[in-house]
Amino acid sequence: MGKIALLLALARLAGPARAEDSLRVGLSSQACFCFVPLPVGEAAGIWARHGLKIQQFALQGDAQLQQGLAAGSIDIGLGSGPGMGFLAKGVPAKAVAAIAGPPADMALYVLANSPVTEPAGLKGARIAVSSPGSLTYWLVRRLADSQGWKLTDLTPVSLGNTGSMLAGARSGAVGAVMGGLETALALSNSHEGRLLATMDKMVPHFLAHVMFATDALIADHPDTLRRFLAGWFDTVAYIDTHPAETENAVTDAWKWQPGVSTQSQALVMAAMSRDGRFDPSALTEVEQSLVDLAILPTKPDLARAIDTRFLP
Repeated sequence: MGKIALLLALARLAGPARAEDSLRVGLSSQACFCFVPLPVGEAAGIWARHGLKIQQFALQGDAQLQQGLAAGSIDIGLGSGPGMGFLAKGVPAKAVAAIAGPPADMALYVLANSPVTEPAGLKGARIAVSSPGSLTYWLVRRLADSQGWKLTDLTPVSLGNTGSMLAGARSGAVGAVMGGLETALALSNSHEGRLLATMDKMVPHFLAHVMFATDALIADHPDTLRRFLAGWFDTVAYIDTHPAETENAVTDAWKWQPGVSTQSQALVMAAMSRDGRFDPSALTEVEQSLVDLAILPTKPDLARAIDTRFLP
């Protein structure tokens, strides 16, 4: 009887117990197509096949995401390349995978009643962004550079999540929004707004989105992290060949406007990483962005903030 009891205990540990492994995953925004592997993997059963249960938390920008990592309230964070600067300042986490290169899923847009029809018409405008030190904040700077303007010719205004940024535009507090492509497409489709540009045209070599993992997860649950990364890239491959299923999953889980996921996929998938590797030239651009944003006084060596041991 003792042997039978032991075998039953081992069977429980080797089988169903894996399905109980839970990960708390924070997103700096739910308006970014590059983060849709979370709901798509759930709907397709990919996370379950890797023995994982995912808890999703939508946060307001990179600053709040990094606060969550520092506090240990999330295990994994999906944020921006410039968010790596927080690691150099002591956040106990590492960048474990590149999610996307050029910021194809970041957009500059205005409401339909705006007289502005192209980026050049925004000189002197106040632009809504998520938070100081965020990717959206930095992209406003690159917008000024691309037009040959002084940095003071545009004023980034930190308003938090997408709803707050839209409220700022509707009240007239800002003249445009730097945010997720999904929102820009939804507003355009309903004739409530106008897409002026996707930001990959202005920043063709970059590391727009990065996956972070806490030091505690890396040290204490390396196999769980490894399975999450395997599931993530399995889902990216699935999205490549299942646009209809992707559309349904994102529309159901995140309440995106029907059709927007498919439109986003056509514009964004080329920028998404299939293996999580970090492009050294893009990393150099991120290092410069940290100085531009005054997150750090000098360019850091971000290679020290990266741990690629868990990539498939």
